[in-house]
Amino acid sequence: MAVGKVCTGFSRPYVALYNESAGVVTYTGTRRLARGVSVNVSPDTGDTNDFYADNVLAESDSGVFTGGTLTLTVDGLHVDAERMIMGLPEADGDWVAYGDNQSAPNVGVGFIARYMSDGVTTYTPIILCKNKFNQLPLEATTQGESIDWQTEELTAKIMRGDDANHNWKYLGKDYTSENDAEAALVTKLGGSMHTITQTLTNVFSSLSDEAIADGEPLEATLAAESGYVIDSVTVTMGGEDITSTAWSASTSKINIASVTGDVVIVATGVEE
Repeated sequence: MAVGKVCTGFSRPYVALYNESAGVVTYTGTRRLARGVSVNVSPDTGDTNDFYADNVLAESDSGVFTGGTLTLTVDGLHVDAERMIMGLPEADGDWVAYGDNQSAPNVGVGFIARYMSDGVTTYTPIILCKNKFNQLPLEATTQGESIDWQTEELTAKIMRGDDANHNWKYLGKDYTSENDAEAALVTKLGGSMHTITQTLTNVFSSLSDEAIADGEPLEATLAAESGYVIDSVTVTMGGEDITSTAWSASTSKINIASVTGDVVIVATGVEE
């Protein structure tokens, strides 16, 4: 008997700028949107076209996709992703303005759905081809005796693509690795991935990702194990040593504004 699969998770939402020329759709500027909490895709369709013969329903043509609504709940938007999906102008000093100068673009949206079937976990990349995000709401609650974890809910209009088939969704194959599913997702959205390798001796890192999309910012905090202090840190990208600009000993943070190659982090702690 065939075994179905049950959805058990949602992760790694991505966005990319949507482009169309002569019926060919492409994507640019692929980047991680945030950390995913939940997703809901509600398609709209035209009326079903029924045909009756011999006093019964003989044929039926299902309604065609006409649009839909995407609802994404995330932990909190990355600044660069917010600027992209809202079409915000360049920052004026420390401030970015919402107003007449913004123009929200059409974007592709992708994410990974996790499934389980007969005890086996798989990951499926899914892409909504053409979308436009609505203005972002803001809701915040003051902290009481404990932290009230607050998320951000985004909504977008789902549209038919401008290709010959008016594709509105792509469903990838099942992968046994979430990282492999992410790589396939990013590639379909016109991007590429770079590996992240960390060699840590008596040091912890806040960074758990093993890969990152081209052009994305990278941030990590390093901390020495108990009884140790950080002695040396080296950061290379694409084989080039960028430690002087990427590592801050005063804050114990690694910051790379835009990743353009494979990243290698080597950190060592020595006894106090």
